[in-house]
Amino acid sequence: MSGRRPPAVLHAALHPVTGPWSVMRELALAQARSGALAGVGLAVIVDDTWPDDYRQEIRGTPLAFYESACPRMFGTAAFLYQRWRKPDWTGWLRDLAARSNTDRVVVHIHNAWLSGVFLPLPPVPGLQVGVVATFHGVNEHFQGKPLRRWLHRGMAQRLPRYGAALTSVDGVNTAVAERVFGLPAASFTVVPNGIEPVDPGLPRRQLETGEPLVLGHVG
Repeated sequence: MSGRRPPAVLHAALHPVTGPWSVMRELALAQARSGALAGVGLAVIVDDTWPDDYRQEIRGTPLAFYESACPRMFGTAAFLYQRWRKPDWTGWLRDLAARSNTDRVVVHIHNAWLSGVFLPLPPVPGLQVGVVATFHGVNEHFQGKPLRRWLHRGMAQRLPRYGAALTSVDGVNTAVAERVFGLPAASFTVVPNGIEPVDPGLPRRQLETGEPLVLGHVG
């Protein structure tokens, strides 16, 4: 294992805009700058309302970029459409692996529980492919919507069924995901985004008089 090439990472999402897009873009660029990975790419499945300036922006970076078209539909239908007409995962994975000179690719899907609709990814001979799904927020509890809850729970359950690793930007998401989708909170790795209250047990540094204080806001 010591001489093996590191993996490449492909960040993917259906119609990412505003916050989710900026998270994907900045994370991918930071990973590329780190030099710790064999390669980094972005893949989007979008309709014709996706901002063209996003496309032009990312084409001006060293990241590999892949795009698949999707008809303009409301949220749930757009995801279910992916089961009927799947993106070119095989082509994307082969191309990124070849560019990166590696035989391992991690696909990081940013559509939370809806990411399950893309699984299982097609097997690609000669490539080892892993999947990570990140929950940036669970903002729908489906109260009074039994059909939508059933559909969304089905998509969520595909994640553990097909071996996806689960991450969340805070601990609150994991409790909601367990209650709404039946995904055990303990199955998530939490990578805090800074919004959740800080653990009071963590050490705190005292500022010296006159030392500048930098505040960061995530929103």
